[in-house]
Amino acid sequence: MKPVRYFGVLLFLCLFATSVVRSSPLAVNSPPLLSHDSSFQLPIKFAFLQNNDSIRFALPDSLRRIGDTNNRYTLDTSEFIPWSKYRWADHQMVTLTGDPPRRYTEIQPIPAYTFLGTYVGILAALHYYQEETFWRQSQSFRIRDNFDESLGANYGGHFVAAYFISYVSEQALIASGVSLKLAPIYGAIAGLGYQTYVEVLDGFGTEFSLSPFEVYSQTLGCVYYAASQYSRTLQDLSPKFNYYPSIWFGGEPKAGSQTPIDDYSAWNLWISANISDLSGWKFWPSWLNIAAGYSGRNIGDPGESRVITLALDYDIVKILPDGSPGWNWFRQTLDFFKFPAPGLEWRVTRGGKSVGVFFYLAYPFVKF
Repeated sequence: MKPVRYFGVLLFLCLFATSVVRSSPLAVNSPPLLSHDSSFQLPIKFAFLQNNDSIRFALPDSLRRIGDTNNRYTLDTSEFIPWSKYRWADHQMVTLTGDPPRRYTEIQPIPAYTFLGTYVGILAALHYYQEETFWRQSQSFRIRDNFDESLGANYGGHFVAAYFISYVSEQALIASGVSLKLAPIYGAIAGLGYQTYVEVLDGFGTEFSLSPFEVYSQTLGCVYYAASQYSRTLQDLSPKFNYYPSIWFGGEPKAGSQTPIDDYSAWNLWISANISDLSGWKFWPSWLNIAAGYSGRNIGDPGESRVITLALDYDIVKILPDGSPGWNWFRQTLDFFKFPAPGLEWRVTRGGKSVGVFFYLAYPFVKF
């Protein structure tokens, strides 16, 4: 079975590499209609018209008027998107390289090969790690829905993981020279491709199977990320996660879990709401969000329970100081992690019986 798996790895990496070097004909293969110092003059004169006759056209958004008496226009062919246009809700976004994203795809060989090599190395390391744990023993391929096996926490995990991988892939593509218009699309495809690849190999594992609901969840995560590019409301509702070993807060790992990846008793999955931007309230601190979370505790043990949480959340981008491009990108990415904060936790048994509501000073620590 391992040759099949390695062929799958090679196929996925080839597809991702193709997404880096390809782009749409309109964005890459066709150069800008005008050079940077060219202008496209209207009215347009035609040979069959008299010298003073002219035809006027409705201008597309890409044409920017130069306010002179000759009524001339120029095509906006600047190489980069202005920083003012590269935002996420009320955040200023940054890139890995510190350069603004490109308007048209123009692959930069050194960054492209650097990030592609790093990306491939990470994926290969993850594959080897999972090959030695989850997929150590194989069987014939099977599809089996494990609905509620992990109290549903696995679905949230696949959703948030797909969202995060889409973001990282998009950032690598932007740094490699892919246009801002195409990078999120290819990033979401890469995120879905990797997650689906892992799910297919799970189908061959003796202790796993391909779960349709996990596939649905990770697809939703990638679609949510892509859709967020066009919706400020979705940008204000950001998926986040946190992981702390269960023993740190008095719990037990998920029964049968082999690695931190599948120990859903230790993960919390969140949707963090940017209250300041959503509401427009001037009195609300812009760095303070409210997050709704879900997890399972002691999964597989007699005392297992579902956990529904409401907690404060910190907007790390607005709290940590500005710095170098590398630091700013790290700070931006760190905001995907949900840090401990005051919150309420409601625990419910698998059978639906309420265990109680608990207050935490710094969730999931310092319980009252």
